[in-house]
Amino acid sequence: MSDFIKDVRILICDDHAIVRSGLAKLLAEENWIYSVGEAENGEDMVRKYELFRPDLVLADISMPRMSGIEAVKIIMSKYSNAKILFLSMLFDDQYIYCAIKVGAAGLISKNISRDELIFAIKEVSLGRQYFGPLYDYKKIREIIKKYDGNDNLSFNIAYIKMTCREEEIVNYISQGLTSDEIAEKLNLGKRTVDKIRSTVMQKFDLKTLPALISFAIHYVEDKKNSNTTIDI
Repeated sequence: MSDFIKDVRILICDDHAIVRSGLAKLLAEENWIYSVGEAENGEDMVRKYELFRPDLVLADISMPRMSGIEAVKIIMSKYSNAKILFLSMLFDDQYIYCAIKVGAAGLISKNISRDELIFAIKEVSLGRQYFGPLYDYKKIREIIKKYDGNDNLSFNIAYIKMTCREEEIVNYISQGLTSDEIAEKLNLGKRTVDKIRSTVMQKFDLKTLPALISFAIHYVEDKKNSNTTIDI
């Protein structure tokens, strides 16, 4: 397939207005990308897709009213050639499998760089899949083989694989509390809190404290907004 990129019309879908505006501003720097609309929830995403018929949808997974996953299932059932790229804090092998099964062409973490985001958009626009530099064809096949045949497989979009203690600390981080303050509230040592914070950062590939705080805020809000289990 040729690597020539023509103008790409994108629908941006995220329940956080600041994220949508930030993405729109970033993408506007590329002379071949045009934002044709925004959606703040899954229902709005389906409606806006039918209204604008964009070349590509850039969507979060966890959104109120209807998740991005459910919205993509509806869109793909009507428009099988739709190109969907998920941009989400929810990123692991299970979510990659889920994205593939509903017909999305890619899933990337919100912690990626601007250059990788643009690269992912190019790949999906050209009809290819993109799940990050570590997920080549062989790795994707391994993920599909791993989860195929598990008829009971489901995904709760509000809860990622964290222990109760990790979730507790992430909740306090979202409120702006320091390790000392969290330790005092939970009657734990500061070193214990710091170790759990480090574990969460490693688990979700968070490189900096601002990235951890941003993740915590999104995670807590997503739990409030999306409390449903998705079956695929």
